[in-house]
Amino acid sequence: MNMKKVLVIIAVVIIAAVGLWILLPDSSNANTTNQTPEAQSQLNPAQTAVAGVKSGTAYIYDVRTPEEFATKHVEGAINFNVETMQSGELPPVAKDSTIYVYCRSGNRSNQAAAILKTNGFTNVTDLGGLDDLSKAGVL
Repeated sequence: MNMKKVLVIIAVVIIAAVGLWILLPDSSNANTTNQTPEAQSQLNPAQTAVAGVKSGTAYIYDVRTPEEFATKHVEGAINFNVETMQSGELPPVAKDSTIYVYCRSGNRSNQAAAILKTNGFTNVTDLGGLDDLSKAGVL
């Protein structure tokens, strides 16, 4: 094989390698904590809630009793018993705050979400019960 053919083959290989490098997606940032909005939208609501608490953009309220809260709760959650809400006391946050609520089975969180919405809170999500949170991977 003459030198000219060898140089042509090397050039083709280099061009092909550069072309692949340009076309292939960059996966080096696949698991970063600074996810794009598109990647965050792929999180389930419970994961989104925990991420929101960690970034300071959301609140998670555990609406069970203090005794129940002490046994197990989502990291970053605030205990605010639904009975307290029923008596008229509401969380001391802006009405447009992002709020997530949960309880043991989903019944009290449903009640809490309804109370908050009735009282003008505009961004409330009911995460359900502990089983739901466990399945979502946040408990």
